[in-house]
Amino acid sequence: MSAGCSHRAAPWASPWRRCLRAVVRLATLDDVLRFARRSGAHLNVEHKNLPGDPGFDATSRSAEELAARLLRSGIPAHRLTVQSFWPDDMIVLGARLPGVRRSLLVAADQAQVGIEIADVVGADAFGLEWPVAPDVIRAGHECGLYVMAYTINRADDVRAAARAGADAIITDDPATARMALTSCSRVVKASRRAQAAPLR
Repeated sequence: MSAGCSHRAAPWASPWRRCLRAVVRLATLDDVLRFARRSGAHLNVEHKNLPGDPGFDATSRSAEELAARLLRSGIPAHRLTVQSFWPDDMIVLGARLPGVRRSLLVAADQAQVGIEIADVVGADAFGLEWPVAPDVIRAGHECGLYVMAYTINRADDVRAAARAGADAIITDDPATARMALTSCSRVVKASRRAQAAPLR
C-alpha cells in the first residue's frame, strides 16, 4: 500500500525519480487479517521463528500469540493454513487452532527427516525449497501429507512443480503463478484427451 509521492521534484524529472522518496506502508498482519475476513480470502500465515535468527523464541509464547491473533480475526479455520520451520511451533499452533491446516517447512537437504517430523507433530503438509524431486513428493503423499514447494517465482518452475505433483506452491508473484498453472492445466487436459482418444 503506497502513500504516494510526498515531495516536489523538478518538472523535467521522470515520474520514477519523483517517487524515489515516496513513503510506502507495508500491510501488517492485522491489515491482512481484516482484508481476508471481509473478502473471504484463504491465508497461509508463516510463523517466522528459526534458531539463529534475531528474535528466535524457544518458548511457545510467540506461537501462542499468533494463534490468539488468528482466533480473534474471526476467519474460519478452513480458510487458514499456518506454517513454520520450528516443529515445536507446529505443536502449539495445532493445539490452539483446531481445524487449521499446519505445514512444517523443511530445508531442502532435510526432506526425508522432514516428512517424519511433520508426521510426528501432526502437520497436514510439509513445504520444501524448490526444486523437489518427484520421489520426495510421492513419499510425502504416501504419508498422507499435502506437499508445498517454496519459493517459486518463475513460470517454468511453477509448471515443473505442478507436473512433479506438488499440491501447492509458495510464491512472491501470484499473478505469474496463476497464469502458469492455467496454461499448464490446459496442456495436461489436452494431453489426457489425446491419450483417451481411440486410435483410428
